[in-house]
Amino acid sequence: MRHSIFTLLICFLTVQVSKAQCPTTGFTMPDSVCAGQSFQITNSSTTGLSYQWDLCNGDLSRIPTGQNLGNIGPLTFPQQTKVVTDNGKYFIFIANYVNGNLLRYDFGTSLDNTPVVYNYGNFTAALNQPIGLDVIRDNGIWYALVANNSNKKLIRINLGALIEANISSATDLGLFGLNNPKNLRIAKDGNNFHVFATNELGNDLIRIDFGTSISNTPSGFTTLNNAIFVSSWGFDVAYDCSLSKYVGFLLSYTQSKLHILDFGSSLTNAPTIATTINTSQNPSGAQLIRDGQNWHLILASFGLNQMQNFKIGNNLLNTPVSIFTDTVGGIKSPQSMSVFKDSSRFYAFTTNTSPSSFSRIKWPETCTSNPIFSTDPTGIQATASGGGFQQITLTATAANGATNSFNDSIFVSPTPTPFFTVASACEGFPVQF
Repeated sequence: MRHSIFTLLICFLTVQVSKAQCPTTGFTMPDSVCAGQSFQITNSSTTGLSYQWDLCNGDLSRIPTGQNLGNIGPLTFPQQTKVVTDNGKYFIFIANYVNGNLLRYDFGTSLDNTPVVYNYGNFTAALNQPIGLDVIRDNGIWYALVANNSNKKLIRINLGALIEANISSATDLGLFGLNNPKNLRIAKDGNNFHVFATNELGNDLIRIDFGTSISNTPSGFTTLNNAIFVSSWGFDVAYDCSLSKYVGFLLSYTQSKLHILDFGSSLTNAPTIATTINTSQNPSGAQLIRDGQNWHLILASFGLNQMQNFKIGNNLLNTPVSIFTDTVGGIKSPQSMSVFKDSSRFYAFTTNTSPSSFSRIKWPETCTSNPIFSTDPTGIQATASGGGFQQITLTATAANGATNSFNDSIFVSPTPTPFFTVASACEGFPVQF
């Protein structure tokens, strides 16, 4: 079943997602501490299922470095990519366009390792010019969703409970209004899964509804139209607990624009355009990521072979500010961008098409706190270092997947350095210090 929604006519639907889906996050600690002194941080959060402590905020505001990892696979015009972790190991999936297959890169226990490739093949020609890709774990099973360019079909691949078991099967889900799709993004609204697909030639955004499991047969799709949606490529969306809203970020490739979409309290609402800003030339892929209290949008510029970092701040409807635009990691005609946080360190991976390869980018981590990262649900015993204010962030994840962060700072007094001088004196006379 197909629907069309025009954002000039704002629809208010009955499906609501309240702010109650976000965990209440907080912690207590001293206001100040001396350098080298141990102090206790106690978790006071509620409704969280898991927690991540980060004592080294602000990494994404630093200058990244990168490396082109070359053509392993082989890659032939690689498209969208996704980084995931499973059973303590790291994997990168890539839609390999010309060869028509799905490739997986196994990095072992560190994203700094040299990867080993695993080729899933084309699943008896089910993959036909695969271009859009996203990967998710649902009810203990890993799934990859792939959008074909040639026959415009959506393919679901069951990857099993353990990725490295190399067990997989494909299901042809059919046609969903795809027209040269460039990007897939799986999003969850309460208990319901939605998949967003960008259409370069359709100049629109498609929402496909899966219900309460990504293993379901989709119930239908909705076309989200707007006159300024031209050459839609990269897309990402997140829920902002401070706004009680879903906010989307859509790239217009030929116009070099970023459209910020306000979905309100539900992804089934027709989005309105909150603002539009300029980007680096021909933006192709983008991903939202949070560093402490600040959201960032990291995007790839196909036209200038660059990575661009937009700092959004603590509110997704803020106007993003570009804080970094440069060539890094041997990026060349990048097609996608996948960003991943490993403990306290940030990585990004791009697929390149001229020549076919992929690049690894990472941000420096200069913090000397101990520990720098923890998943302890009750709190942590930390040791301060350096001097000045030290930012600490706790991110809580609820059972429904919603996340919320709390940030606070502690003042670290530098260790005093003893210093004195002695005046010269004759024997038997007082010594002046």
